[in-house]
Amino acid sequence: MSNFFNVIKGLVFGTNQNNIQENQVIENYNEAETHGICTRCHKTAKIKKYGLCEECFIARKELLNAANPEIYNQDTYIGINQNLDRLLQYNFNKIDIENAEIVEHLSGIEKAFLLYCDFKSVDDFKIAMYWFYQHFIDCNYLISKFVKNGYLEIKYSTVFSKLTSDILKEALKQANLKVSGTKSELAKRIEENFTEEQKSELAKNQGKKFVVTDKGFQEIGKYKPIIANDVDFENNCYSLILENKLDEAYQMMCKYEQNKLVSRGLNCDWNNPPEKKFRINLEKELPFKLPNCMKLYEKDVKATAIYTNIMGSNPRNAVPFFCQRVSANIDRKILEKAFIFLCLYESGALNLNYSDIENLEQEQKRIKNTPADVFKNLSIDDFIKAVNKKFIDSGLNIDTLKYDVLKDGTYNFTYNDYQIGRIKIGKRSSKMQIVTKDLPIWLENLTMDEYTNNIDKWVEYTKELI
Repeated sequence: MSNFFNVIKGLVFGTNQNNIQENQVIENYNEAETHGICTRCHKTAKIKKYGLCEECFIARKELLNAANPEIYNQDTYIGINQNLDRLLQYNFNKIDIENAEIVEHLSGIEKAFLLYCDFKSVDDFKIAMYWFYQHFIDCNYLISKFVKNGYLEIKYSTVFSKLTSDILKEALKQANLKVSGTKSELAKRIEENFTEEQKSELAKNQGKKFVVTDKGFQEIGKYKPIIANDVDFENNCYSLILENKLDEAYQMMCKYEQNKLVSRGLNCDWNNPPEKKFRINLEKELPFKLPNCMKLYEKDVKATAIYTNIMGSNPRNAVPFFCQRVSANIDRKILEKAFIFLCLYESGALNLNYSDIENLEQEQKRIKNTPADVFKNLSIDDFIKAVNKKFIDSGLNIDTLKYDVLKDGTYNFTYNDYQIGRIKIGKRSSKMQIVTKDLPIWLENLTMDEYTNNIDKWVEYTKELI
């Protein structure tokens, strides 16, 4: 059973020997208590170690226990986490706006949590546990602080675009209005057709919300947390990378993990982190070509790949991180594939095929330049009707003309069990196979007329077969 806990702990929380030793100190800690303000819940109370009151001290102990199952005594893994839920849960009745502090600016973690609070239900706000495991925050106190400083409001919100599509459709259905369309279209339909009384009633039915104010969004700033939950850390670390101070950026990340109550990483001691070698350098050329649309932003592309890698994040997260820092009109599919390759390369992967990166932009342009009628007017049913008509007009017996659908959605046509061609019609691309005596030829992204005209080649080949 202890091995099972070790695996779970390693995968979810990582192992930090300092936490184990620290927790063992907590188990035996019995020093004299003093009065003061708790550094977490900000209440005046008897203060134990780390400047925490009794309740927050117990919560810290339980968090460390949950991260280190090998030091369990009689408590079970489930029991400890149930206790955490009780100690750390959000409680609207504990919000104390009057006694919250006035501040000039929020910290990076606080900015991230403020953004997280936006449009959450006041009555049923489920706080993700990572806020406690990683940052040990007091959500009741922070919400009080946000409201006191004018960053957050508690109100019935009429911003219907933030409601789910199901709620919007149900409201429109009750009002005998059209329920089809995108989420933004549904919200706009409510705005344009509902009376003020109906809008107010819909807002009240959803309950009060935490709504970030204009002042709050101004405080959060342009950058939103993508990979880390601390926008200040992200900006500072990224700035070091842009200056090619890669070792300093790596050390900053290690310190960031050290300061977490429960740090991430499988058996990683962030006080003595493993040596980091960088393959990407902002001052040296890459051993492969980026798509032309990314070359202008090569420095930011490199910096984003390095930052994503040292944070151990999914390469796909590099795309929104890059986009909010660089105002560039680049197809996201190009960015995603490029960053996957870049992050794999930076992590030390070998034998990568970079030709896909080089050809990707050209492929995207070809698809975008395809005549619109291919995707709007051509359907497989119309194509099959055209095939039948062409074969009948040519005097061929269509009773032996058959087709079956392959796993990839391609329609395979046969005549007397001989393959005569294939067709695949998609939303973004289409292709048709012409079979000849020598080899099959694929024609891609033609106009609708060109597809149907090429059925004549199927007819000619079929006549040759019989």
